[in-house]
Amino acid sequence: MNNNLLSKLKRKPKWKLKEERDELQMEQKLLRQKLKEFEDNLSSLKDDQIAALKANDATTIAVLDHKIDATEKKIVRIKADYKDNADVLEVYSKVLKNDREGKASSRNSWFGALSTVTGIGLAAVGLKKAYTSDQEGTLVNKKTLDWVKGLPIIRNFGRK
Repeated sequence: MNNNLLSKLKRKPKWKLKEERDELQMEQKLLRQKLKEFEDNLSSLKDDQIAALKANDATTIAVLDHKIDATEKKIVRIKADYKDNADVLEVYSKVLKNDREGKASSRNSWFGALSTVTGIGLAAVGLKKAYTSDQEGTLVNKKTLDWVKGLPIIRNFGRK
């Protein structure tokens, strides 16, 4: 079921997925509130049942048994709905997280490429300035330029 749902969700626009996820989260909140109300009600019914047992009131005990059974069935149903809803929410979260990570990875790739190009550009400008000052005789420390000129990639760069 999750793979089928996952493939369907990947085709939807992201704004629609976020909207549906928000609705599911609101439904989860409502289910939690209902569950708490029914559990509180069940606790109250069991307290009433204990009081009826102490008082030997058979008709009240029979009515309370019926109410307790009905409440327990509702609690089981709500817990099942809550679990199903949580599973669907998990799939929504995976789809939205993958999209967010994909955008971040793409953005980081662009920043990396831009940084590389900028670094190469600055290195080229620096080497050009160093070469110019070397040719003019104004370079005081020529060892750095000689070392850079000695690099294999630089030596082969000017040759055709």
